[in-house]
Amino acid sequence: MLQPAKPPVRRTYGRRSAPSPPRTSMLFTPPPSSPSLSSHEEPLSPSRATLLSSSPTPLKRILDSDPIEPPLKRARPLSCVDSNLPSGHVSKQATLASFFGPIRRRRGPLSPSPSSSPATKLKFKPKPTPDVKPKLAQLHFMNGAQRTCAECGMSYVRGGEDDRTHAHHHARVTRGIPFPKSRAGVDAGAVSWSGGSARLLVTDGRWEDVHSTVDGVLSASPLTPKMRDACKLVLATTTSPPPNAKRGVKVDRERIVGVVVAQPIETAMRVLHSGEDVKDSVDSGGGVVCDPTPLPTPLGIHRLFVVPAYRRCGLARAMLDAAASHTVYGCRFDPTAGEVAFSQPTDSGRAVMQAWGKGAVRVFDESQL
Repeated sequence: MLQPAKPPVRRTYGRRSAPSPPRTSMLFTPPPSSPSLSSHEEPLSPSRATLLSSSPTPLKRILDSDPIEPPLKRARPLSCVDSNLPSGHVSKQATLASFFGPIRRRRGPLSPSPSSSPATKLKFKPKPTPDVKPKLAQLHFMNGAQRTCAECGMSYVRGGEDDRTHAHHHARVTRGIPFPKSRAGVDAGAVSWSGGSARLLVTDGRWEDVHSTVDGVLSASPLTPKMRDACKLVLATTTSPPPNAKRGVKVDRERIVGVVVAQPIETAMRVLHSGEDVKDSVDSGGGVVCDPTPLPTPLGIHRLFVVPAYRRCGLARAMLDAAASHTVYGCRFDPTAGEVAFSQPTDSGRAVMQAWGKGAVRVFDESQL
């Protein structure tokens, strides 16, 4: 039986047969066939016909070229889904080569990320905490910042804690130390002046407030605890105003306006009179020069203080008499006989010492006790 003859294959100038299906079926979908052409034929595009007619390249070189390249260039655009785009959005690639090639990003101005946008920063910005201003203390380092009070004699620096310390000390020196009613003592007499009076009281020497006030006024070194235990305090307390106070001035409570601190001692030095010259004489301060030879002396006066407003009322002499009579129980010492000594007297203390003892009062050294 004769086989039917194969239909003649008509080749168009410059056309090539389509690639075999196994090689191109997985890469792209072939275009639908035209009803006027066979399944192995493809119409010639005008651009291809113009290119072949104008190109001097031989026909054999065109036909022997890569059979895959022309279909890739003529393939329809493929559709793919970009995973970075929203669901349902379709991104189109121009050719298959560009589909497998690197993705080119569109160049343009960078937009700020949502986390760094000004609106987001303002929205989530924490509320600022209020600043707590520290309390500042003004310190004075200028010349003249340190002052000395003319009434109480205290030197202090203006500003801060020194002002409060000065106010506390000033009130005690100019008005007296408040006397507590619970304080017990031995009554040693009274002193009167025009318009007022004060009582004398002898008590033990362990009273820190009195010692610190008197030592501060006289600029004296504090006594040791052993000395305070052996001392007696002679106090002048009053509720009367000072002698030269204005009319209508009243004292709100009983205050200590005079203090004498006395202690039994063993030896003291004789005070040299004017014109006397002794070898190895000792200057005891306040213009008092003494003979260094120790002499037996039973009573020593450590401190003598009277509030300035109550001076010249006889308080100092009355307190010294009370100290000579009540410091040692049952004994009364005579200052004119050299039985009483002072400790480093000041200028005003030297005048009282000379007037009270009539030049016979001696001086003792506290460091020897």
